[in-house]
Amino acid sequence: MVGEDGDSAEELKNTLSSHFDASAVCRVTFALTTEVSILGYNVIEGFDLPLSVVGLGNIAKIDVQYANQKKPRVFPIAFSSVACSCQGEGVPEIYRELTTDLRDRLREENEEEEIVKLGTFQIYTTLKQQIRRSEKSFYGGQSIVTGATCPSSDLGGAKDRRTKKKFEKLLRDEEPFRQIIEGVATAEEQKHFNTRFEPVVSIEMGNILGTEGEGLWEYVVNRVVVDLFQVFRENVEEICLATVDIYSPVVWCHELKGERLIWQLFPGIYRLWARMLRCFIEPGLDLLKKERRLSGTEMLYATELVANGERLLVEMFSGNETIVPGRYWTHFDVVDGIYHRSFPSFDKTKIDFQMKRMQLETWPTTKEEGKYMFIQSAGVRYHYSQEVYGKQIGALEKVIKEETRKELTKTELLQGCKEVVRLMKGEWREIVREAFLKDISRELAELREFVDRTMDRDRRVARSTELRGAQLTVEGDDNVFSEG
Repeated sequence: MVGEDGDSAEELKNTLSSHFDASAVCRVTFALTTEVSILGYNVIEGFDLPLSVVGLGNIAKIDVQYANQKKPRVFPIAFSSVACSCQGEGVPEIYRELTTDLRDRLREENEEEEIVKLGTFQIYTTLKQQIRRSEKSFYGGQSIVTGATCPSSDLGGAKDRRTKKKFEKLLRDEEPFRQIIEGVATAEEQKHFNTRFEPVVSIEMGNILGTEGEGLWEYVVNRVVVDLFQVFRENVEEICLATVDIYSPVVWCHELKGERLIWQLFPGIYRLWARMLRCFIEPGLDLLKKERRLSGTEMLYATELVANGERLLVEMFSGNETIVPGRYWTHFDVVDGIYHRSFPSFDKTKIDFQMKRMQLETWPTTKEEGKYMFIQSAGVRYHYSQEVYGKQIGALEKVIKEETRKELTKTELLQGCKEVVRLMKGEWREIVREAFLKDISRELAELREFVDRTMDRDRRVARSTELRGAQLTVEGDDNVFSEG
């Protein structure tokens, strides 16, 4: 880490000097990553066993730290309502306070000019980087199970069939679940899953006075970067207590055939969820492996089951709510389970995967067009041709339409009418508006005609009055002359 010894700081200064002309740089931004390692000793059956302890962000503590700022994005760990990673556009209040003296000192040294500006801040564990080394290498985000079990892929071209064979091989290797399970095992074996704090700061180079060239980079490194790291090292315990919870990993220990087995809460929770979700999709995989032709409802049940399990795996690992299929999962009460009960569950009155029952009459639809929604749609569309996608979605829609085609009760008829009214409301509004405008135009034309007629009559009356007045005047004059 920069700042722990003079060599690392000197290396950073030399690197900056060799690559950049300090006088030509207006601002430089650093991500000052600090990795915190905690070693815990847990007494198990009379002797000490060293284990790695981890700090995980606490949602409530982080909310307090950002009380007067825009709330940061939180990424729950394994659906937890407490443990998380976070990413904020500002820094926690504790970090702002601890760096105040340093920022004031830099300002005094440079005639009250602002030198350091605090930017974003992240808290996360290194475990995710160990399992998800890159986006392309992480199987959890590739819809492997959905791609391997798409029945309509056999009806596509050669490329579609090659794609399915690739996914089928990965599924036989137990991906994407295996990658998470083995990644956790490796991390536990190496005892390497630390907590990272990553403040991002900008240094206003143009405001630094009295130095230039290499001297400017030396000032930036030794007086700013190193000192910012030093603030963190000297106050690491205070920062941790204000933002994270320290998790003791041992929650279960027993001996099996003479071997001592220890179950760790973290990162073991990832492995537990991966195994549970693998078991969750097993009934769907069993159906899709059958050689006989599946019925429409069996195909709908099996493909939606495996796609839901795969999407839950991704959300469990990432905690990224922006990729949650919100409208679909809200309909089945999965969103409510995740964010209010820390456990994803489906409303059994709408879909019961255990009993293989689905309420097709109320299947979720898109808000605007009213089309049926399927959680497998995104994966099928991404991996396969438009032909395969159209056939797969068409087959699923056909199942729902055929199963719901029955004599409607009075209540169902009224609900259907309400839905028709909702969908046609916009069109009706436009029709009424146009008719209203036509009526107004006609009324205005009639009013204009009436006004014109009234004005013509008034002009004629006024003209007649003027003529009569002129006649009377002439007659009066004649009388005067005759008398004279």
